[in-house]
Amino acid sequence: MSQGKHPAPNIDDTAPKIGVASFPERKASAKSETKVAGEILRTLAKVNRVVLRENDRVKMLDAVCKILVEHRNYVYAWVGLVRETPENVSLAASSGPTCSFLDNFSLSLQDSSCHGPQCAIEAIRKGIPFLIDGSENEDPCPQCPTRRKYPNRTTLAIPLVRDAKNYGVFVVHATGPGIFDRPERALLTDLGDNIAYALEKLEADDQRKNHLEEVMLLNEITRVALESTAITDALPHLAVQLQGALNADRCDLALWNDQRQEITSVASTDSGTTTDPVICPQSEGVAAVLVANRPVPCGPGCVPVPAPGPSGPFIMGMPLVAHDNPLGAAFVTFDEERPCSQCDLNRARMIAGHIALAIAHTTTVEANSKRIEALLALHETSVDLAGHRDIKGLLRAIVIRAGKLVGTEMGGLYLTVPNGLQMVVARGMLEPFVDRVLPQGEGASGRAVISRKAILINDYATWEGSSPMYTDLRVGSVIAAPLLWKDKVLGAFHVEHPSANVFGPDDIEIVSLFAEQAAVAIANARLIYNTETARKELELGYTATLEGWVRALDLRDQETEGHTQRVTDLTVELARRLNVTEDQLEPIRRGALLHDIGKIGIPDAILRKPGPLTEDEWKVMRRHPQMAWDMLSPIEYLRTALAIPYGHHERWNGSGYPLGTKERQIPLAARIFAVVDVYDALRSDRPYRSGWPEGRVIAYINDHSGTSFDPEIVEAFLAMVSEN
Repeated sequence: MSQGKHPAPNIDDTAPKIGVASFPERKASAKSETKVAGEILRTLAKVNRVVLRENDRVKMLDAVCKILVEHRNYVYAWVGLVRETPENVSLAASSGPTCSFLDNFSLSLQDSSCHGPQCAIEAIRKGIPFLIDGSENEDPCPQCPTRRKYPNRTTLAIPLVRDAKNYGVFVVHATGPGIFDRPERALLTDLGDNIAYALEKLEADDQRKNHLEEVMLLNEITRVALESTAITDALPHLAVQLQGALNADRCDLALWNDQRQEITSVASTDSGTTTDPVICPQSEGVAAVLVANRPVPCGPGCVPVPAPGPSGPFIMGMPLVAHDNPLGAAFVTFDEERPCSQCDLNRARMIAGHIALAIAHTTTVEANSKRIEALLALHETSVDLAGHRDIKGLLRAIVIRAGKLVGTEMGGLYLTVPNGLQMVVARGMLEPFVDRVLPQGEGASGRAVISRKAILINDYATWEGSSPMYTDLRVGSVIAAPLLWKDKVLGAFHVEHPSANVFGPDDIEIVSLFAEQAAVAIANARLIYNTETARKELELGYTATLEGWVRALDLRDQETEGHTQRVTDLTVELARRLNVTEDQLEPIRRGALLHDIGKIGIPDAILRKPGPLTEDEWKVMRRHPQMAWDMLSPIEYLRTALAIPYGHHERWNGSGYPLGTKERQIPLAARIFAVVDVYDALRSDRPYRSGWPEGRVIAYINDHSGTSFDPEIVEAFLAMVSEN
């Protein structure tokens, strides 16, 4: 009798009825059932061990199907899994003879025209095991893989359900009716529960793994963003991360430039090179779909042409938006068409969102780095200003530094002249225009001077105010800024780029700052020139005054005539030998000239006395260093020269005057002069004695080395006089 098609819960009443049998027959039947049950339990135990131990979904399901076919004599066993889209089921594993239905397996719970066994559809729809216990009189399922060879086959389909979630269906086929009795159905149903549990566990493991991978990916994206100071450095790494995360064959990242209204491919995992800009108005094409953050369809040709990425069989486009600002788009390409699940979309959008944040962060860092670089360049210019560099070299440095910051090698600087602006510094293709005069009010610089504001020209070639002076030059973008100093226009500073639409607001700010520095440099140079001229005139006046004082001393004390100039020359020469810097030689020279200036205050009776001085007279004479201090210290110009007039009578051992200082407490200039002064004085005639011979003078200086004189200076002095 036919069993018909019916769900498993209703098959208990349709089990074959057992007739009256003798006790031995019943005993034999019981032993047979026990043996079968044991075999079933052993098989299912083996299957359960695989289910519980195998961590690979495909391997686990394949092993289950294989064991059931080999050990239970089922002719076929297979498993179908529900995709993320609930109405579709895909074949995941099978064991048994090759069946044609595998080649075009398609199981849908909604579409009746699809190919697939009806038992599986019923089990999934109703969520309970479904049994087909076939017979010759029964119309078999046309999609059953065993119907041709076994017309009276039996099929049991068990849904794989866990916590109300349907993972798929587990189906086994036997050769004839009556195979799946109550015990076997119960055990196979338990097996279905175990498979569902294992699938749930594997899904949870996959989710944890995916979550960990996403965390690691986001950490890597964050690391790239934190370590990159330039967006061009970060984008290739970000493209690689996105390609790997979606298991794509290629990834392209493109940035949107709102000023130029274009989207440009800047990084690709295929070539790693930058492509030419693709001009896309916001109202059409890829710019409208992606940059405007509109929904992006998935499938072949989903990105409108023109697109910076290649036209592949399957392209997924994602907008890159951070803080509601469109930054660009990401394109991932798959060489083969593949289904695009909601999970894929969510993952792609999540990663694209973080890449957009990374791009925004890196762009901010790059902008800040550019500002810091500008501040450093401005500081360098300030240092140059403080160092009084030559004005032309300083202005050229300003042009070079500003051009480097805005990414161009074309630039120049004008100074105002009666009939316009004269180019005084130029760089790049503008160098031939040095000394040329731009007529008043003409060109970008002329306009900037008239308006007294920096101006930006995106395309100089089409600008109505372009100057005929630059007709033969390829000039695209231009920034010009006036050089203003205390409301006075000194000139104009400008930078150019061959391409149009290159400069932005940040570049205008940078050029304006350097224009201010250039104005300061020019104003300072002019001030320095005027100050230097006045200083030189003042120095000439001081020098004439000093020479007058020296001549007055020489006229007053005939014995010292020529002494002052001789000791001055020797002192400067000896100071050079002792590696005194050039800037210190002038104060030493002045101090040597004025070493006896304090004697102006000594009475002639003492100063010109022909014989030895008394103790009281010596007290008066020893006052001349203090008198020199009192005379010279109020004069700022001569304050640095006081070391010699005030300290040249100090002695190395502390026995000198007026302070009694010793050794290196005595200024170096005074120690140098002390040796030279004694050398010249001993060689010169005095009213009370004749000059000494050279040998006796040298012996005297040698004898007083380490007492009156610094030994190192004595050694250098004697070496000098021996060479002369």
